[in-house]
Amino acid sequence: MKIEFRNWDFMRIIRLLFGILGMVAFAMSGELIYAMIGSVMLIQVVFNMGCSGGACGYPQYKRAKDNHTDHVVFEEIK
Repeated sequence: MKIEFRNWDFMRIIRLLFGILGMVAFAMSGELIYAMIGSVMLIQVVFNMGCSGGACGYPQYKRAKDNHTDHVVFEEIK
């Protein structure tokens, strides 16, 4: 995986804030669940992965407008 610090969008900043908030909550209360949630959020921020806000998926490729198919002739076999 490549660590990427470019193309910061709104949801990535929100994940960063929630990750920091989770770590602060862990430091204040000592509950391990806050550390786990904060770690997951921070890992998503650093590696720019995750599907929050509909940001995951694959690139949408446009179909060619001149997508003509040739007429296919079938032969019946008996």
